[in-house]
Amino acid sequence: FVGLGVAAWSWQLWGRSAESDVEGVRTPLVAVGEFQTLSDVAELVPRVSGLALEIVTDLAQFETIDAAYLAPSTGALEQRPPDFVLSGVVRIEGNAVEYSAILTDPQTGSVVWNHALSLSVEAAQRAGALDEISRMFSTVLGSARGPIHREARELLRGPTGMSGRETSYLCRVAFELYRGSGAAEDARRTKACFETLSAEEQTSAAALAATAILNLEVAEAEASLDVRLAEAAEQLQRAVALSPTSALVWEQLARWREAQGDIAQARAAYGASIQLNPARADALAGFAQLLAFSGGYEEAEPLAAAALRSPDPPAWYFGVPALLALRDGDYERALEAAERYEEADRELGPILALMALQGGANGNVISRYLPQIMEEPAFRRSGILPRLRLRISDNALVDNIRNALVQAGVPVQALISGF
Repeated sequence: FVGLGVAAWSWQLWGRSAESDVEGVRTPLVAVGEFQTLSDVAELVPRVSGLALEIVTDLAQFETIDAAYLAPSTGALEQRPPDFVLSGVVRIEGNAVEYSAILTDPQTGSVVWNHALSLSVEAAQRAGALDEISRMFSTVLGSARGPIHREARELLRGPTGMSGRETSYLCRVAFELYRGSGAAEDARRTKACFETLSAEEQTSAAALAATAILNLEVAEAEASLDVRLAEAAEQLQRAVALSPTSALVWEQLARWREAQGDIAQARAAYGASIQLNPARADALAGFAQLLAFSGGYEEAEPLAAAALRSPDPPAWYFGVPALLALRDGDYERALEAAERYEEADRELGPILALMALQGGANGNVISRYLPQIMEEPAFRRSGILPRLRLRISDNALVDNIRNALVQAGVPVQALISGF
């Protein structure tokens, strides 16, 4: 996996072709109209015109949305009727420029979602303002937990499940939701979804990348880690060859490289994913975690903050905020983030919560978290620090963890070997 090709963009068609000929939940089509300027500040006009095109381009990078530009001259699309229409207004509010977006259902005219973002007047006049605003809107709209994919979520979480209505789009949403929860049941459901697709769909770049990670993370009893890593490598190599400009594919490649312990190459793959889709929250959060566990807090901080702008952030997004709050001595915020993170990470989460309580001089440290740490099976097998060193390359963080555990009364033997 070397190099990242840059494809030429087509300004005629964005997004994947719709699955309108397949029974089931199809890829939603979003028509994006130009934002209207409610201001007589002439300098803002060129900073508003073109925002719709930026959003169309950004949404298409998620590969789970068909996005189309709604030209002001026609007000209609040559494609099928849209499932959603996104529009908005821009106005001056005091010393700030407010960008208000509204997502509507064209069949009923009802408002599905609305949101407002603000920049200072000076920031709004900068060359990168449209990129920034589009990225923030797209982080919400492109998320599997966002308003556009509500129908798919309801079907997946309903009492009857997909019930034979599987499509590649629905499998992709299921995979994104699994990435949020990490639950074994979500993984099984997602694997079963991909297995029902046609042979052609199962060998698409997205399906290959998603199932490579599912098979790597959800181990079959007879498959060793080395076997799973090798099988995932083969699938991911095919996925990159098929779609070298897919942010999803590069993100999964980053996770595979991280699982191998190849931090430098994982950084490169995460960087490629974010270059292709800077609004993809999972990639932002994953890269932030990789950087923080390597000691790169300054690089990790803006990525973690951007990921948290996504709707209903998963628990695993909160590991980096917990570490950053510990660094800053903000132990109340660190504890809040660590308690969320603990839902996703039963190994490191309780340790970060313990460190936050210690920093806040709370007397309930030992009784609240020490039993969880001492009963963790992975720690009991290999020792606490050897296990954590498989995930954390920042020696300073490991030293801080060691000191915190010693202070809490953890026996030295449990720190260095199985117990």
